[in-house]
Amino acid sequence: ALRSHFTHYTHMRGFTLIEVLIGIALLSLLVTFATINLLRPQVTAQVEGAALTLVSDIKSQQMSAMVGEKGGIFFEDDRYILFTGPNYVASDTNNFPVVLAGSVRLVTITWPNSELVFAKRSGEVANFTNGQNSVVLQNPSTGEQKTITINRLGALAIQ
Repeated sequence: ALRSHFTHYTHMRGFTLIEVLIGIALLSLLVTFATINLLRPQVTAQVEGAALTLVSDIKSQQMSAMVGEKGGIFFEDDRYILFTGPNYVASDTNNFPVVLAGSVRLVTITWPNSELVFAKRSGEVANFTNGQNSVVLQNPSTGEQKTITINRLGALAIQ
């Protein structure tokens, strides 16, 4: 009778506990890798989006200067401020701050006094100095970065 009891179990079909646990572990590894790969483009998009927004704001300030209202942009590490007038005045209520999205930061600002100012009417960069004409946006957690460079005439390049 004991022998027939063991024979009964040897013909059962299904998975053992160890096989099920290995399957779950493999599935969780696949889900982890898929999640990591799906989040990477979002981080890249944050830096790219911040760079494009900054370029748009730079062009907008340049256009304002060309129609007669001198102004520029003041840079800080986590935001930049659009201002009017010959230079940045922190107490001016007309200043318009733009906070960078997510963990994007301005890590390198080479403009003197962290200020980019456009000349009235011409739209050229006021007090332009070659080599002091770029800003670097970066996501410190991933190292993803974009460099925005502007020449004396106000033409922009994104790298």
